[in-house]
Amino acid sequence: MYVQPFPRADRAIKISTRGGFAPAWRGDGRELFYETPSGSVMSVAVQQGQSFETGTPRLLFTAPFLPGGAGSAGDYDVSNDGKRFLLNLPVGDTQSMTAVLNWMDVLDRSEASR
Repeated sequence: MYVQPFPRADRAIKISTRGGFAPAWRGDGRELFYETPSGSVMSVAVQQGQSFETGTPRLLFTAPFLPGGAGSAGDYDVSNDGKRFLLNLPVGDTQSMTAVLNWMDVLDRSEASR
């Protein structure tokens, strides 16, 4: 995986050492997360300024992600502060789904009760 400046794409900086997909930036732009083909979530510290510098990729965790997540939006999302992750993981052998209708109304009521 590579990072390059936008809109001027004159150079590409290698981020991952063994491939990766589904990149996600921490809210302040100082860390980049990505998923590896083996199901690990990695973190790379990034320093932006006059130059763009990266740290060494480090393993955050490995999870039993659902098959088929590679190349799509990924199997995870990260909070703005980079401290919490939402994972798309298998629940078991059952394949059920729960749809919550009118969830904005529920959210509005919970906000009003605060």
